[in-house]
Amino acid sequence: MALFTNLNNFKMVKNKFHALTCVLAAILAFSSCEKPEEEYEPVALVSPELSVEITGASFTVSWEAVENAASYSYVFQDEAEETTSETSVTFSDLEPGTYTVKVKADAPADSKEYLDSEYAETTAEIKDEVKPNALATPQLTVEVSETSFTVSWTAVENAESYTYVFQDEAEETTSDTSVTFSDLEPGTYTVKVKANAPADSKEYTDSEYAETTAEIKEPEDPVALATPQLTVEVSETSFTVSWTAVENAESYTYVFQDEAEETTSDTSVTFSDLEPGTYSVKVKANAPVGSVEYTDSEYAEITATIEPPAELTFEITVTDVTYNSANIRIVPSDLTAPYTYFFGYQSDLDNFTGPEEFMTAMIEHYEFDICTGELAGSVNDLPSNTEFIVVACGIDAGGTITSDVVVEPFTTEAAPVDEELEKWIGTWTATFEKTLVWSEGAQYLETSVEDRQMTKTLTIEIDPANPQQLLIYGWTSLGEDFPAYAMSGDGGTLEVYSGVQVGNADSQGFVPTWAGTAELYGQVTLITGQYPAYTFTLNGEQATSTLYEGQLQGGDTFTTLGLEIYALSETQFSIYANTLPLEQPAGNATLTKVPNSAPRIFTVSKSPKRVKPANLPVFPASFDFLHAE
Repeated sequence: MALFTNLNNFKMVKNKFHALTCVLAAILAFSSCEKPEEEYEPVALVSPELSVEITGASFTVSWEAVENAASYSYVFQDEAEETTSETSVTFSDLEPGTYTVKVKADAPADSKEYLDSEYAETTAEIKDEVKPNALATPQLTVEVSETSFTVSWTAVENAESYTYVFQDEAEETTSDTSVTFSDLEPGTYTVKVKANAPADSKEYTDSEYAETTAEIKEPEDPVALATPQLTVEVSETSFTVSWTAVENAESYTYVFQDEAEETTSDTSVTFSDLEPGTYSVKVKANAPVGSVEYTDSEYAEITATIEPPAELTFEITVTDVTYNSANIRIVPSDLTAPYTYFFGYQSDLDNFTGPEEFMTAMIEHYEFDICTGELAGSVNDLPSNTEFIVVACGIDAGGTITSDVVVEPFTTEAAPVDEELEKWIGTWTATFEKTLVWSEGAQYLETSVEDRQMTKTLTIEIDPANPQQLLIYGWTSLGEDFPAYAMSGDGGTLEVYSGVQVGNADSQGFVPTWAGTAELYGQVTLITGQYPAYTFTLNGEQATSTLYEGQLQGGDTFTTLGLEIYALSETQFSIYANTLPLEQPAGNATLTKVPNSAPRIFTVSKSPKRVKPANLPVFPASFDFLHAE
C-alpha cells in the first residue's frame, strides 16, 4: 500500500520527475503484488414530496417519481408497510377523521450505491358529510281575467322543475315558470307550487310549497259604449260625417236616409253624387263581438243639406294677338266653382251643332283639367291667319257639364313671308338613289342598302306655327300626316333636320323622332342629334341634295345614309313597322317640281300632327345608336 500511494504521488508530478517514474515503473513490472478495490459509501434516495387531494370519503396521496427509486413503501395509520411501483395511492370509504400516511422511496435490491429514503409524512382530514339544502320557495303572483287566471313565479336557482297542485287535485309537474287555469266558474281557487331539486342531488332538496289564491268574480252587467259625437262637412254634391273614435268600440254602424245598416272600421263616411236636398245619417259604436263588458252605443243622428248650385258664367278675353301668339284670360263668376276649358280651331267647332255638343265630345275623348279661380296665360306657336276659339264651362268630377258653354273666337294675324322659303313651297317629285331595307333575320333585324331608286311625292308648306320653318309631307314611310322639318340654309339652300321629336313617349319609353342613319363598321347605324341630314340646292325647277358629313362623339366621322322617324329611347332605338320587309328612302335625292303646283301660303288651318304612340307599332326589337357632335 505504501508503494501504491507513492506511485500515485509520482503520477501527480510526472512532468518534473519523469526519470524516477520510469524506474519505478520498471520495478512495478516485476512486482507480484495486486491493486486492492476502492470502497464507496452508499447514498440515501431523496424523500418523496407528497400532495393530498380529498374527495368526499376518500383521499389520494401523490408524489413525483424519485430518481433511482425501484419502488415506494407507504404506511397508512401505522398499519403494515405496503409497497407500490405507482406514484400515488388512494384510500377510500373512510369515516370522518384525520389520517396519516408515510411514504419513502425504495433503493434497488442489493444496491451498493443507494439506500432507501427517509419517510415523508402527510395528513388528510375527512369531514362529516354536508346535509343538502332545501331550494328557495317560489314567489307567486296571480293575474286574473274573466274566467281564468295565471300563476307565475321567478325561476328558482338550481331547480330542475316545478310541481303544482290545483284545488287539492293531483300533483302536476312543469318546466315553465307559469301555469294557467281556464274556463272557471265564479269562486275562489287555491294553487300550491314548489321547486323540485335535480334527481339524485345530494346538495339540494325540494322547496317548501308556496300557496296563493285567485278569485273569479261573477260577471257584471255590460256597459253601453259612448255615443259618437258627429260633425259634418258639406261640399257641392257630397258631404262627410266624422266622429272621434269611441273607447272600446270594435267598429261603427251607420244608416243613410233609413236605408240598410252599413258597418265601417273608420271614423268617417262620405256620401257623394247627391242631388240638392237635406239628408239624415245615424251612427252608433259597436261593442266587440262576444264582449260581456260592453254593449253597442245609442245612435247619434245628424243632417246635411246640399244646396242647389248657383248659375256659373264666364268672362273670356283674348288680347295681344299676333301671327303666332295670343294672351287669354278666363274669369268665372264663382271663383270656387270647378270648370274646364278648351282651346282649338274654329273649324273643329263648326263640325258640331253647337258649343255644348262640342264640349261634350271634347270631354269624352280627351283628357281635361278641372280648374277653379281666374286663369290667364299666353298661347304660342300658333298658325298664322287662322281662326281659333276659347271655350269654357262648369264641370263636376264625373265630367258632366254644369253651366252654359261660353265661346270666345279670335283670328291670328298674317305672318311675314320669307322669300328664301317661298321658292320651295309646292309639290315635288323626289328620286332617292338608294333604298334601305329592314328585314327579319334568323335572330335579329337585318338591314341592306340596295342600289335601287325610290321615288316619292313631297309637298312642302310653310309651318303655320313657325313661318321661318317648312314642313315636308310624304317623306316618311309612316304616311302623309307626319312631316319632316326644314329651314333655310346658307345661300338659299334647304336643310332637312335630324333630331326633331314628333310625338310623346310610349309606355316603353320610345319617342318618335326624326333621325339620320349611316353605314359604319359594316352595318347601318342610327346617328342621333340635331343636324341637317340633307341639304338641297335649288337650280331652276330642280334641286339636288348633299348628305351631311359629321363627327361622332367618339371622334369617328360619318356620312348620312338616310332620314326617317324612329322609335328612340334614352339608350336604344327601334323601327315603326307592322310587317317586314320595310323599305325607306336612302342616299342622295333629286327634287323636281311638279308643274303648276299651287303654293299654299298662310292658308293652313291645321297644325302638324303630334304622333300618338299608341297609333304607331314599335317593332319588338331594339338596337344601340351613336350620337353626333
